[in-house]
Amino acid sequence: YNYGRVENNGSEGFIIDKNSYGENGTTGVISNFGDYGMKIMNSSYGVNNGVIENTGNTGLYISNSSKGINNGTISLTGDNKTGVYVDNSEFVNNGNIIMNGENNTAIKAVNNSKVTIASGSVITLTNGVITDTADYSATDFSGNGAGNTSTLGKFYDLDSTSVLVNSGLITGNLL
Repeated sequence: YNYGRVENNGSEGFIIDKNSYGENGTTGVISNFGDYGMKIMNSSYGVNNGVIENTGNTGLYISNSSKGINNGTISLTGDNKTGVYVDNSEFVNNGNIIMNGENNTAIKAVNNSKVTIASGSVITLTNGVITDTADYSATDFSGNGAGNTSTLGKFYDLDSTSVLVNSGLITGNLL
């Protein structure tokens, strides 16, 4: 459990591995300078109730039959970043994912993953100047990523084996 601040230069800020449970509490901040803010792997279960503000490439990484839930905020600044990467696992977003920069992907899912964007959750793509709003409430975008591109990147990017269930709000500058 983290209720304080995790800040380091390692590749991961917070690791949950091998059938474990971990939580970033409501007062917790993961501000890692490495590649991953929080990593959930190998049949583990992790929850972010606080803030992940990783400066590396990925905010939350979920793999190998694990489950991750975001009830807090995942915020990445910079170009070519991924907010949440899901590989053969499940992710539920009840919170906020904010991508500030160019050519970013808020959620990427591969290898039979399931992504749920819950009611009340918000995904924002911005560059500090442009942020338009589009309400896609209760839609699945009729595909795996083809119609979700913004001028600033992608709200989500799913391979053909993965599934998205959306009941939340996705905002950005749409093409």
